[in-house]
Amino acid sequence: MNASASQPGEADLHLTIGVTGHRDLPAGEIAALEARLRDFFSGLQRDFPELPLQLITPLAEGGDQLAAEVALSMGISIVVVLPMVQSEYERDFSSTESLNAFRRLLAESSQLIVLPPVAGDLETPYSAHERALQYAQLGVFTSDHSHVLLALWDGKLGASIGGTGHVVKYHLTGVMDGLEGDPTPAGLLADNENDLVYHLVCSREASNSAPAPGLRPGEAFWFSSRPEIQRSSELPGLYRELLERLRRFAEDWLDKKDEVEQRSSSLLADAPDVPLPNGASLTDRLFRAADGLAIHYQSRVVGSLRALHMLAVLMGLILLVYSEFDGPNYMVAAFLGLFFAGVLLYLIGTKNEWHRKYLDYRTLAEGLRVQLYWNLSGVVEKE
Repeated sequence: MNASASQPGEADLHLTIGVTGHRDLPAGEIAALEARLRDFFSGLQRDFPELPLQLITPLAEGGDQLAAEVALSMGISIVVVLPMVQSEYERDFSSTESLNAFRRLLAESSQLIVLPPVAGDLETPYSAHERALQYAQLGVFTSDHSHVLLALWDGKLGASIGGTGHVVKYHLTGVMDGLEGDPTPAGLLADNENDLVYHLVCSREASNSAPAPGLRPGEAFWFSSRPEIQRSSELPGLYRELLERLRRFAEDWLDKKDEVEQRSSSLLADAPDVPLPNGASLTDRLFRAADGLAIHYQSRVVGSLRALHMLAVLMGLILLVYSEFDGPNYMVAAFLGLFFAGVLLYLIGTKNEWHRKYLDYRTLAEGLRVQLYWNLSGVVEKE
C-alpha cells in the first residue's frame, strides 16, 4: 500500500500514537475525555522522556480533533493522514465549525499524508462504498504506523466499514472487514506485537447510544489481543518493557551520537543518483544508529571477555606459583584482588546490559537492513 506524502525528513525517534474515535461525542463528556487525554499524554511523556510523542490523526470531527487539540496544547506534534484528497474529504464534515477546526489544525501539523484510492483511479465524488473503503485503508495505515492505538470508542463493533470499532478490531487481529486479502505485511515474519490499545470509553450523541455493557463513559483502559493481558488502568508490563527498550535505544543513540557516526556506514552510500522512495533515508539513518551501537557494545563484550580470560590466566599462574613453589603470602592478596576485579567487571557489564544491547541492536540493524531493501523494492509501503 503506497501513500503520497511529503518527505518525512531526518526525524528523531518518536513514540507514535494513532487515534481513532467517534465523530458524535456528547458535549457533556468532552471535559472528562479531555482530562483523560491530558493524563494519558503526560503519563507517556513522564515515563519515556527520550521519546517525543507524535500523534497520527485524520482530524475528523469529534474524537480525532479533540485528541489533536490536546496534543498540540502539550507541544506534541501531529501527523495528518487523510483517507482521500482534501477537497473530497472535507465533504464529510457536518458543520462549518468542525470544517474550520480541521483546516486550522491541519495548518499546525508537522506532516500531511494523503492515501491513494484503494480501487485505483476513482472519479470524484466517491460513492458511499468507495468512501468506506478509503476509511478502512486509513484505519489500517494508522494501526500499522502506531506504537499505541488511542480509541475514543463506545466499545461496540459498529456496522460501518472502517469505523472506530473495526479499526480497533484490525489493531488486535490484523483483519480489516471490507478489505480483501492481507493489507499489511505486519505479520509476515512474526506474530503481531503492535496490538496495544488505550481505550477511552465514550457514548455517542447522534444515536443516543450508551457504551457497551460493562463500560462507563470516562473510563480508560489499556488492553491488547494477548489473553494474559487483562484490561488495566496501568500500562501492561510487557509493553512497558518494549517501550522502555525503545527509550533506551534513543538514549544510547543520543549519548553515543559521535561514535555511531564514526563506526557505522550508510547502506545508501553507493546508491545510484535516482530519487529514493519516501522513508528510505530515515530507515537508513535508523540502521546506522542501530549498527553503530551494536558495534560499540560488541567491542565492550569482546573486551570484557578478553579481560576476564586474562584475569583467569593470571589467577591460575599465581595459584600455581604459590602452591608449587611456596610463593610469598602477598600472592594470596593478589589472587583475591584479581578475582574481585573479575567480579566487578562482570557486574558492570551485567548492570549496563552490554551483551543484551549488543544482541538487540545487531538484530534491530539487520531488521532495518531488510526493511530498507523491501522499501527500495516496493515490497512494503514507502512511508
